[in-house]
Amino acid sequence: MKRLFAAAMAALFLLPGMAAAEAQHGGSTLGIGGVLVGACPSAGKWIDAETLTGDPRYAELNVSRGDAFRVFSMNGLEGEGTSTALVMTEPEPPMFDVMDAAGRKIGEATTWLDIRCPWDPMPRKAAALSLKNAAYQKAVEKYLAARGEAAKPQIAQIFRIDLEGDGVDEVVISAMRLKNAQWGAAHAPVHAGMIFRAEPGDYSLVLLRKIVAGKVREIPVCGFFAGKNKDGLPPTMHKVIGFADVDGDGVLEILTDSSYYEGFWYGVHAVQKDKVREVLGNGFGV
Repeated sequence: MKRLFAAAMAALFLLPGMAAAEAQHGGSTLGIGGVLVGACPSAGKWIDAETLTGDPRYAELNVSRGDAFRVFSMNGLEGEGTSTALVMTEPEPPMFDVMDAAGRKIGEATTWLDIRCPWDPMPRKAAALSLKNAAYQKAVEKYLAARGEAAKPQIAQIFRIDLEGDGVDEVVISAMRLKNAQWGAAHAPVHAGMIFRAEPGDYSLVLLRKIVAGKVREIPVCGFFAGKNKDGLPPTMHKVIGFADVDGDGVLEILTDSSYYEGFWYGVHAVQKDKVREVLGNGFGV
């Protein structure tokens, strides 16, 4: 009853079309690909899924059946609906779906962002650039060489987007050499599949190319480097799945999907001047 009353009062201050369930929470709650990733009570404050589901202080930010969510893909808004009850089955992460008015799951065919918040989480969209761009090929090659990697860059994704909303575009690049990965159209990797062991020289990385103090910098977002792989490590394939203002500060975070042998991890990465750090993440693996 208390929750319903709070929602009703919040509705008095809603913009047209904004769901009451969003306004009753001052911050945001988000999932990626159906996995609960965490919440942001306010700008710059990050609450992981374990804390969110276990700490009663954040009960109002947790997911309950019937909460209003919006679903986004890289292309923008996919739909609006309500959440199912949170499924808690260890060792799997907490999971939920967003259903439309007809009871159909939204985001079935894509890696999607489910978010509940009172602001527009995608005020700016990314533009996909040609993978044959010579300047970005050279930038990745230089970055790899600095790490002692002599492999020729195999760029999988290039996106141009104004992350900070200051009118200056950044470029986000994913590149990889995974000899045994499955590859789809346009030389884009599908996933690392069930590859048990990386080949020597395999790598996968996401780079942010950003102007800092008047100079162009290549800033790592996430990466895997097999080197000689004497330990027989399985590869991890990193790719970009979206950009969104998760905490409401106007700056877009970088969303990534990292897949590996019998596992996956969704990450939310915040850009802070000349650094990028993972602020939220969740997944499943052996």
